[in-house]
Amino acid sequence: MFKSILVLESSWESDSLEPFSVWPLVNGFANASGIRAYHRNFDNTDSFCHWIKVFNNKKNNYPMPKLLYIAAHGKDNQICATGNNINRETIFATLKKSKNIEYVHFGSCLFGNISNLKSLLDKAKHIKMAAGYKEKVDWVDSTTFDLMLWQRISTRDEKDKNKKLQTVVENFVNNEVKVLAENLGFRCRYRYGREAKTIVC
Repeated sequence: MFKSILVLESSWESDSLEPFSVWPLVNGFANASGIRAYHRNFDNTDSFCHWIKVFNNKKNNYPMPKLLYIAAHGKDNQICATGNNINRETIFATLKKSKNIEYVHFGSCLFGNISNLKSLLDKAKHIKMAAGYKEKVDWVDSTTFDLMLWQRISTRDEKDKNKKLQTVVENFVNNEVKVLAENLGFRCRYRYGREAKTIVC
């Protein structure tokens, strides 16, 4: 599905000198899967928008298709950073201009609700799929879920190789990890021809 990933991550803790990160897990997955992976931190709106712009830029030759993975604390209508929170309109406007990014995954609590995913696909017509969580999630559970999902999408065996992306996602969340997907409140919005459809757990 995608050939490169940008992990755009904000600090998870503001009062500790021993931070943790999703990057080692994603980097290990990418190396094992033959996918190029990149990592940058953001702490305010300017750095958030800047790194998306860099990843989007065709001149940088980051392999396409591209997945943007936003890893940060979240709220219903904001992504949180240590400098300032980033509201959804800023996120949508930035992604609307990022025509070379086709897949977006919010590794954040609450922000991956249907309202936000629907608005994103309505505003950014080039995005083929957006996913995230509507519940408060544990970072280990959600990151593990994300990696398992991406693995199913990017590495398909003989029986799955001709299935559409949304079929692979539906099979995974409904048959393999149904309880975890429900606990996380996993949501996915994808394009199907001229329409946009939703996977809800």
